[in-house]
Amino acid sequence: MIYRIRRRFLLGIALVMVVGWLIGGSAQVVSPPIFQFKWGGPGAGPGQFNAPEGIALGPQGQVYLLDTGNSRVQLFDAQGDFLSEWGSLCSLGSSEPCLGRFKEPEGIAVGPDGTVYVADSGNDRIELFDAQGRFIAQWGSSGSADGQLSNPVGLALDRQGDLYVADTLNQRIEVFAPSGAFLRAWGSKGSEAGQFKFPSGITVNPDSGSVYVTDNVNNRVERFDLQGNFLSSWGSLCALVGDKERPAGTGCKSPQGEGQFKLPFGIALDKAGNVYVVDQGNRRIEAFDSRGRYLFQWGSACELSSGAGCVDPDGSGPLELGDGQFLSPKGIAITPDGTIYLADSDNNRVEVFK
Repeated sequence: MIYRIRRRFLLGIALVMVVGWLIGGSAQVVSPPIFQFKWGGPGAGPGQFNAPEGIALGPQGQVYLLDTGNSRVQLFDAQGDFLSEWGSLCSLGSSEPCLGRFKEPEGIAVGPDGTVYVADSGNDRIELFDAQGRFIAQWGSSGSADGQLSNPVGLALDRQGDLYVADTLNQRIEVFAPSGAFLRAWGSKGSEAGQFKFPSGITVNPDSGSVYVTDNVNNRVERFDLQGNFLSSWGSLCALVGDKERPAGTGCKSPQGEGQFKLPFGIALDKAGNVYVVDQGNRRIEAFDSRGRYLFQWGSACELSSGAGCVDPDGSGPLELGDGQFLSPKGIAITPDGTIYLADSDNNRVEVFK
């Protein structure tokens, strides 16, 4: 089943916190965005998904979504209308040619010229395509030497076109030139400043030169300069949603755990430089200013397949059960006008907020 619903109503379940501060003598007010519409559904047909993860925006507003479980890229317009797709399952080392194909890709980025970069995670490589999905090049191989990769996930581009890769199982960030030439790397396994336990999401502020990384198992965000020098970090464990290892409330410093995380994954910046973090394990999104000061959050847990936790946010109104809620959200992308696209991975859909 494919479902698509467009509405503009305040999400009643959002955890609202309005923050004001003075910038240049004027007050700026920031509050959670409003649910707009959604599309998707479980399956392998056009516009259907199997555990989608990475999401990125093209220069004309196109939405590129990594349909991870189906090992393909799907392309949509800004309203969620299906345009095209490419890719299929292929494991390097098999007898099949694997150019332009994938094994559970997780990360995606799009350059200003429309070049699409895909982290072919299961094959430990990066693949490049033009805006229509035609294969251009690839680089990387399995290993831990410079330029090698082990389950790369997050991708981000800086102003010069250099590609920053969260080399997740190698516990580091690698940087490549547009040609694929290795430039530098930083990080190692651990919990000290500048170390990682499974770095997942990455984004670059082109104005300040700050690189933000979601340090997944350390439950924090780390901030670096473009050369990899550690600048700051924020976050700690708060399990609002319990599991077999951690009862609900574990580590939380307040009832809502503001500024804390449980397995943060995707990360993106808005035009003002505010940082949006997908708090995957807590089924919510948290927003911060560029230095990590908490602003607001929204979202809660909903399993659409069973209805567990799902809420009708406006009662008898036009919103549907589970609108604005999540089950293992992963990727996030934000347009210049503040429209937010989220890959609600385990619910097999995209949700849009503004």
